[in-house]
Amino acid sequence: DDGSLTPASIEMLAAAFPDSILVLRSAADAQMADALAQFPHMAQARSHLPHVIKLCDVALTHPEAIVRYVDTDVLFQRRFRGLFPASVQSGSGAFMMDSENSFGAHPGDYWPFGPLRLARRLNSGLFWIRRDQIDYERMEYLFKRWGPGRIRKYHGWFEQTVWADQAWRSRCSMFDPAQLGTASQSQSENSKLIGVHFVTPTRSMLKGLLD
Repeated sequence: DDGSLTPASIEMLAAAFPDSILVLRSAADAQMADALAQFPHMAQARSHLPHVIKLCDVALTHPEAIVRYVDTDVLFQRRFRGLFPASVQSGSGAFMMDSENSFGAHPGDYWPFGPLRLARRLNSGLFWIRRDQIDYERMEYLFKRWGPGRIRKYHGWFEQTVWADQAWRSRCSMFDPAQLGTASQSQSENSKLIGVHFVTPTRSMLKGLLD
């Protein structure tokens, strides 16, 4: 929970997914206080930008060797298998591909790390990555470098930029965009995909489909 779930939503999710664990925002905040003690700039950003939860909580609170993540605005239209690997032998990770680059950064943000290199057209709506490939010290430096003002300005693009940086350094793969991708305004194009990520400009289309 990013803090926006209503009691009715919580009840609905519990009924739909009886074997799942729903972590409320208040419980997550208490759990993450210790985990982020050494990353103060990440902790500060997490307090006012829900997107940062995806960078922090998902990996720091679970001991599994592989982090597996799906946004709630990804709609699966057909049955599938093999979405996530069972073993770390399958590579470093894999992310969805976007229709365009959606980042918020400039080369100076990465000093003194070197030139700005990001995984092109990365979308973090659905991904898996090996935990040992996530560099939280590097993330903390980037949070400090950006500062609260720019992080709020870039909003979700900031979180996606950080993942693109991690994915490039870890040599992660991309899911086949013919199977998993971001929604377009063309419903015929969307219908060809197994999984469709309805990002903010197309969110109303997802509501229409669910209705």
